[in-house]
Amino acid sequence: MDLFQNNMVLSFYSIMILVIFLYFTYKYKYQKTVEQTLFKYLIISNIVMNVLDVLSRFDGLEQPYFAIFNQIGNYLVFILTPLLPLIWTLYVNYRVNLSKRKLNQWISILLILFAINLVFATIAISRGLYYTINEQNIYERGPLYVLSFVYAYGLMIFSMFYIIKNQSRIDKRQFKSLIAFVIPPVFASIIHIFFYGYSLIYNSITISILLVFIDTQANQMEIDYLTNVFNRKKLQQHLVERINNASKEHSFAASMIDLDNFKQINDTYGHTEGDIALQVVAQLLKDATSKDALIARYGGDEFCIVIDIDDEDEIKQLNQAIEHRVQSYNALGLKPYLIEFSIGYEVFDKEKHQNANAFIDVLDQFMYQDKEKKKN
Repeated sequence: MDLFQNNMVLSFYSIMILVIFLYFTYKYKYQKTVEQTLFKYLIISNIVMNVLDVLSRFDGLEQPYFAIFNQIGNYLVFILTPLLPLIWTLYVNYRVNLSKRKLNQWISILLILFAINLVFATIAISRGLYYTINEQNIYERGPLYVLSFVYAYGLMIFSMFYIIKNQSRIDKRQFKSLIAFVIPPVFASIIHIFFYGYSLIYNSITISILLVFIDTQANQMEIDYLTNVFNRKKLQQHLVERINNASKEHSFAASMIDLDNFKQINDTYGHTEGDIALQVVAQLLKDATSKDALIARYGGDEFCIVIDIDDEDEIKQLNQAIEHRVQSYNALGLKPYLIEFSIGYEVFDKEKHQNANAFIDVLDQFMYQDKEKKKN
């Protein structure tokens, strides 16, 4: 099997894998988020680039239609090379910041740079600076061939350093998968530059997308889709892990938080507004806690925070910080209702709490005691 056939087979399998990924992104439309949308565009762009890469490999075949495919394929590959890194950069930006406003700012800047690169690449190709294709339909690299990858690899390098700089804002597993995305195309690019004819870049990006896809699916299994905090299953697993590693010298604390008058919000303003209230509470809890805290939606209008604190005064201070955040939010008057909740908290003690369920029961009891105090 010659080099052309090898490239065709690899591209075919890459496209098949990507189509399967794409199928799942469309199948689970209820999970449609900015992150999922960007990931979908990443898949589509890689499918397109794999197809174009095949079209650009009809080298030396003299039939007229092969020559046309070769010309069109190579031109489109070179001008669209930055497309995948551009979408990846936007994906990284959103995974780090979770901000549509910042994402839109980046989109504007990157599209301007993409347009400039498009014009420059078209001029360079027309003058044979990136490559030439002679009358025998033979492709040859031009004197500025390496320059054609500057924008694309500049984005990849920038994204990698951006991930490293902001690693404190994402969890360890996400950090590893985002960094790992860059590794396969780097090795493939080295092979592509030094071993003429081997085209593995877009196949390698399929592997990178697979890594992100696995991480995304694992993340979705642990995340509450409405509030974007962890779900009850993840909370249970985390508590078991913390309890197994707890000791007298090093323990942890947790707070159970229940939104007061949630039924009244639903009944008066509708369930959509009730969902918004839950999202607001989740964001306020995120804002008031450190990155090492685990925040989970326990069920309905209940949230639980598990944090690396083994002193009762410290957990009290955390709860006061949460209450301060809520009061500041209410003072803005953004909603026709107030966000109010009751809190039950406890420092874990192996002698007092037998297991995760027993510990949660204690948190629940203290939370309901706080709720009764407010009613009285």
